[in-house]
Amino acid sequence: LYVIDNQKGSQIALSCLAILVGTRAGLDLHGINIQGNFIAISFGEQEMQMYNSFNQGKPLARASVIYIEEAFRRNQIAPYNIKAKTHEIVLDILTAGIEESFRQDDEFEAERYKELHADLSDELKRRGLL
Repeated sequence: LYVIDNQKGSQIALSCLAILVGTRAGLDLHGINIQGNFIAISFGEQEMQMYNSFNQGKPLARASVIYIEEAFRRNQIAPYNIKAKTHEIVLDILTAGIEESFRQDDEFEAERYKELHADLSDELKRRGLL
């Protein structure tokens, strides 16, 4: 709700909102985690398209998408096979937040991320998603 009320937020929150709204509107959008960035992605018959949540949801430049596609090919990864469930990405981001907070000697922030991670994990287990 923060993202909707304030029309701003983290990359993952904005991308997740775009995916949820887009899916409801009939678009085939997914989330993908690329080097710590959560991006909305669609797979067309001819090409894939990625959307930058920090640029008003505009598509990434075709040159950037081609570069990422080439990286997938070099590593023999099919991008449609690495689509992530939103809760998996959120758990990964919370884990990264814990690690980064400890690296910056911010124990308070690290504990906050750990609590959020534990709460989300417990809820996902309760729902049978973990």
